Amino acid sequence: MKIHIQKNTLSVIFTTLIIMSVLAACNTGNQKADDNSSAQIPNEIPATTSNDTLLFELTDQLLLAMEAKDYKKVSSFFHPVHGVRFSPYANIDTLANITLTKESFIEHLKKQTKMSWGSFNGSGEDIFMTVEQYFNRFVYNANYLKESQKSLNKIIGKGNTLNNIGIIYKDCDFIECYIPGFDKNLDGMDWCSLRLVYKKYQGQYFLAGLVHDQWTI
Repeated sequence: MKIHIQKNTLSVIFTTLIIMSVLAACNTGNQKADDNSSAQIPNEIPATTSNDTLLFELTDQLLLAMEAKDYKKVSSFFHPVHGVRFSPYANIDTLANITLTKESFIEHLKKQTKMSWGSFNGSGEDIFMTVEQYFNRFVYNANYLKESQKSLNKIIGKGNTLNNIGIIYKDCDFIECYIPGFDKNLDGMDWCSLRLVYKKYQGQYFLAGLVHDQWTI
């Protein structure tokens, strides 16, 4: 009887040790898994930093498409609901300036429709152009992709025209692409800017406005 008790006791102890070893191994494994998963989680990035990076990247993609005259690619950035308003000067005229959806933009481009986009500064004559003509004169009229200074929600180019972008697009962000004047005889008055206005829709940024700016009289 005495020996039988010892065998049972040893069996219980042995079983207990095995169970404890297994549990310890599981806990260690779980701890390692937790440590690894924690190490893979990046530090939280402030929303402004993330948005800043995204908007500059979108701008570069758009400028690249404009430089290549890939207007179909350009139209893929258009706001799905509001489309894009085109302003030839800093003072945005919501009545005179044209607003085009992605579909109407492509349609007018194919038909080479001439439209009135506003009026020339100084002469007051109608800006009567096709989409491509307007882009060459009042959108990608300089190498904004490679030669411009870029800023977020900050005006760089300043002339004597009232700039109302903050009023018209108060719930939007914009990237300004500014090229300073290079002709010494013009004393810097040959500068130009392109402001790309972005508005969110269903969590994504889309192009809502293209505002050209330059020295005006």
